[in-house]
Amino acid sequence: MNTNSFLKEISTYSIYDLELIFETQKDLYSAEEMELIQNRIQELEEKQSQAQKEFIEKNLPKEILCPKCDGANPFENDTCCFCGYKLDKRKYYSIEFYQNDDSGEIVAQEEENSSSYTFQFVISLLIPLVGFILGAILLGKDNEYEKSKGKTCIILGFVSTVICAILSSIVIFDLLFN
Repeated sequence: MNTNSFLKEISTYSIYDLELIFETQKDLYSAEEMELIQNRIQELEEKQSQAQKEFIEKNLPKEILCPKCDGANPFENDTCCFCGYKLDKRKYYSIEFYQNDDSGEIVAQEEENSSSYTFQFVISLLIPLVGFILGAILLGKDNEYEKSKGKTCIILGFVSTVICAILSSIVIFDLLFN
């Protein structure tokens, strides 16, 4: 067995593929190869775990609502600064909180207490230049939720510009030929 070529080959496999090989094809590989597969699985699981921890730390909310008094608290607080209720933040440290139910993809979920972007959307539609600026600012954020809202602001600014151009063309055409 050429260890380097075998390691190169299994480095292209996903955790799922390697686990399937490890569970179902033990008779096709030597003990040394099975050990290399198991080591690669552990290595990938550690990388995945580290990536999930980094994702969670990056996407922790800035503030949370107290379930008792509905007061907004900085995330660092362990108790509500308004009523003293002990805040339970465990769900924010679980990767399941961030998983999209449909695809299993990990995304930062929109919190019920997250700020509303309705005002920014209306301004983007009414004043396209402001929409482009707001969109650019939001696209520069680290949070994927805010980035998606930035894209929406830019799209609304673009739609508003197109609508204004079409209406202006109609008015000019009407003035010239009537």
